[in-house]
Amino acid sequence: TRVARRLSDTDAQLRAAGAALAKGRRSGEVLLVAQALVYRGDGLRNQGQTEPAVAALREARKLAEADGHPFILGMALANLGAALHALMDCGNIGSCAANARLPSTAGA
Repeated sequence: TRVARRLSDTDAQLRAAGAALAKGRRSGEVLLVAQALVYRGDGLRNQGQTEPAVAALREARKLAEADGHPFILGMALANLGAALHALMDCGNIGSCAANARLPSTAGA
């Protein structure tokens, strides 16, 4: 999906994200699901489908935060901020930024 994104092939990005999302859900791989949702949200936002993008990115954020994946959490938050900005939902942008805390890595 990174290659498709760099080539601006949003349709290919969404197909790849969809396949990864289905595989991750079947296998229970939370990290794969969260990452696929980030790429799905990014692709949807690039196609102007901002509301479904926000939903995908919020789910990605929730999964990444709950499962302790700070890199994917950061990706989800950055893309979520861009999607909310596209919606001009400025009230939620601030709350998104306020919740950008990374999961604790104490004892890791």
